Amino acid sequence: MPVIIFTFSVIVSAGYAQFVTKGNNQKDQVYCRIGEETTLYCPRSADNSSVTWLGPPNLIPYTDGKQINNDLRKSDRLEITGNHSRGEFYLQIVNIAIEDEGMYRCSVIVNGSPREYDTELKIERLPTDLTITNMTNTHYIFSIEHTELILSCSEDNKDNFTCSAESSITEEPLSKTVYLNVYYTPTVIAEVYPSIEMRESSDISLQCNADANPEVKKYTWQKHDRVLANVSVYNVTKIDRSQTGEYTCSGYNELGDSSYKINISVLYAPVINVTLIFSEKKFKLVCSPNGNPNRYRFDKWQHMSFFGQHIRYLNGSANGELIFPLNFSDQDRGIYKCKAENGILDTDGHLYQHGSASFDSGGLPVFVDRNENIQYGLYQKIATLTLFITSIPKYDRLCCSTNQWKLCKNNHIHLFQERSAVFRDTAYGVNALVDGYQILFVTPPLESSDFTNYTFEAANSFGEAYFTIDLRDKGYNSNKTETNAPSGKSYLQYALLIVGFVIVLFVSHVCSWYFRTHYRKTVGTDGNLNEASASYNTQLGEHYEEINMSQK
Repeated sequence: MPVIIFTFSVIVSAGYAQFVTKGNNQKDQVYCRIGEETTLYCPRSADNSSVTWLGPPNLIPYTDGKQINNDLRKSDRLEITGNHSRGEFYLQIVNIAIEDEGMYRCSVIVNGSPREYDTELKIERLPTDLTITNMTNTHYIFSIEHTELILSCSEDNKDNFTCSAESSITEEPLSKTVYLNVYYTPTVIAEVYPSIEMRESSDISLQCNADANPEVKKYTWQKHDRVLANVSVYNVTKIDRSQTGEYTCSGYNELGDSSYKINISVLYAPVINVTLIFSEKKFKLVCSPNGNPNRYRFDKWQHMSFFGQHIRYLNGSANGELIFPLNFSDQDRGIYKCKAENGILDTDGHLYQHGSASFDSGGLPVFVDRNENIQYGLYQKIATLTLFITSIPKYDRLCCSTNQWKLCKNNHIHLFQERSAVFRDTAYGVNALVDGYQILFVTPPLESSDFTNYTFEAANSFGEAYFTIDLRDKGYNSNKTETNAPSGKSYLQYALLIVGFVIVLFVSHVCSWYFRTHYRKTVGTDGNLNEASASYNTQLGEHYEEINMSQK
């Protein structure tokens, strides 16, 4: 009787490496099993720790030198090994999972030139097609009696297996058929389409597949232990940044369940926050973007007035800091805007995003540039001296003084008129709008001594500031205008009056001289001086008495 021995064995391809070289890029292939560990090598030594490892999905950064990217969910399974002093920076991966499958790239600087080395990591899986060696097209395997027959196949479930033997003494072959059906719990694999990294507002599809016998009766999608849906395909429309995170797909049948975790990363442009930090020797503005990916490029800082007018651009540090010395001036006040990008456009299509902060620290009061050192008034007229001041905090003392007196607003409020105002001042060569106060100091009618220097003092908690105005008589201004004319006429009238007075005195003097001379001649001719004098005195005395009596 013929003896036939069937030996079924599953053949799994052993891992192998295929090395391809093309230009400056080299490619390697590595096969691993779930749960194993592997080390990916850079064939060349790197200069000064200049190696960077990238990996799946989409070659995102895994390392920078010896530093592992802690934002990776699997960062605790990664390590940089090798003799770093000899330029060896190898990537070791432990407890390999499905998500580790993909392309890895190490970028290095060799002798000053960049080099790239790619390694494709593949997960070993059980074969799915049944293959029986030495089988004919008619599905027969012939063997000789008393010899061993070995059948090799890749899968032996849910199929009919027939053993057949032929002999010269039988008309029909002897055969026996058996159907093999093996039950097992689900093996789940999840995938995301089009990618596990998607920009905000994109549509994605999470698809869960399972290999199980009997078939999976229920699928469940969860996020942070919260059930999202009991479906195998979970679609998300217009995904947003809050939906970034780990998703778990689970499959259940009569024998048990299995799950698969997948991490979805939603890419979005950064939101920028600017903070002001003081220290003993300096203060700085810190630009803090928050986006995905968290790799940022910073542009120049922009300094603007509080009214949004551009003043200047400033270079900050590579990490988004702008440092000031403590001896800042009032010109440093304003709004400071930071610009940064991470390669992702916002919903309006803009690459660079903005954040700003106001710098409005206190200091001495400032008499701005537009103040005039020389101002004018008119003799015997009221004058108004005008000042413009910025002060943070607001001044608590405001005084005006000359070399003869000092008056302060607190005690003479009627002389100081104050109002809030917006005016222009110079900041780093730019004529910009600023907030401040306009001060009007009203004088009494001016005398000659009032045309002098007026010194104004403004003080707050930081100290005092001074500004001096030279008040001049507009009537003596060499560049006279029509407003000077009335003053000129008044001086002409005074001159004519004096001349008329001199003429009257002269005429009076002449008349007096003529009367005395004519009177002497008359007395000498008549020779009756005593009698005439007596008669004149009598008449004069009588007239004097009448005047006195009349007054009484």
